[in-house]
Amino acid sequence: MATPFVPFTLVSSSGERYKVPTQDHIFFAPNVDDDGSPLPDEERSQMFTVFARGSRLRHLFFDLITAIETEGTSGTKRATN
Repeated sequence: MATPFVPFTLVSSSGERYKVPTQDHIFFAPNVDDDGSPLPDEERSQMFTVFARGSRLRHLFFDLITAIETEGTSGTKRATN
């Protein structure tokens, strides 16, 4: 059984915040090549894409994300590093 998507907000080292309300709002490049073979670490993408309203999108580097915030059951935000 699949786990339901939980909306979250990404926080960058500059303090910018990027909401990810659904799984359709974030895209990660594949970690395999055209033949399905795993890519070595040095050839894997160093960034991912977050989509916002309309055609607005942001390319974010993994290394610059400092926190992922989700809404807790009590309505407070929890951050994980």
